[in-house]
Amino acid sequence: IAHENPGGCPVIHFRTFARGGGESTWVYKSSKQRDSDQRPFRSALEIRKAEKEKQKRDKLDTFRELKKEENRKWYFSQWTQAPSAPDSFPYLAKKGVSAPDLKVMTDRKGQFLAIPMYEYNSSNDSIELVGIERIYGEGSEKLTAPGGKKGFYLFGTSSIRNNKVLLAEGWTKAKIIHELTGLPTMCSFGAGGIKRDVTMLIKYNKPSSILICADNDAHNQPESNN
Repeated sequence: IAHENPGGCPVIHFRTFARGGGESTWVYKSSKQRDSDQRPFRSALEIRKAEKEKQKRDKLDTFRELKKEENRKWYFSQWTQAPSAPDSFPYLAKKGVSAPDLKVMTDRKGQFLAIPMYEYNSSNDSIELVGIERIYGEGSEKLTAPGGKKGFYLFGTSSIRNNKVLLAEGWTKAKIIHELTGLPTMCSFGAGGIKRDVTMLIKYNKPSSILICADNDAHNQPESNN
């Protein structure tokens, strides 16, 4: 039986006598009406999908944190067992600096100068080792840290608070600046981390002022020892 409902939409009633019979009704609906009827169902699906994606992200974040902590412990164990760096190490001899506070370690490429990369730990207001920068004898560098270039190194840590602090990109530059000025100096391991390092330095050490000793890269001049 076919007719129109009060709203003017076609309506068809079905009746079958097969297998005991049964009745059903079909009512025409526009695409907008069908979308409206399905919206609650789609919303529930979207919510479940978003929840599953959040669970995946949380698991991945937890895994990354565990991996980071595992790597940190490994770096610390390797660092504590390594011998101190002699002044005769090729890179130090070339730069004309000494580094009794650094270590010499070895990998498949050979011996390298191991520079510790530290991060502030807000939970106990301290700094902790998070990675190592490798500098080989000929001067090539490699970072071995889960956070990439996130990390810093400090010279003259005992006199930072309420004092002027200098900041430079690269351990060698920071070391030379510290020896020339006698002022506490922070080494950033990349230009992209300077802003973050300055923020952390102000928050945890409260220096009176910070002077950034930027590289003179305006004309792409090759670096020198001066």
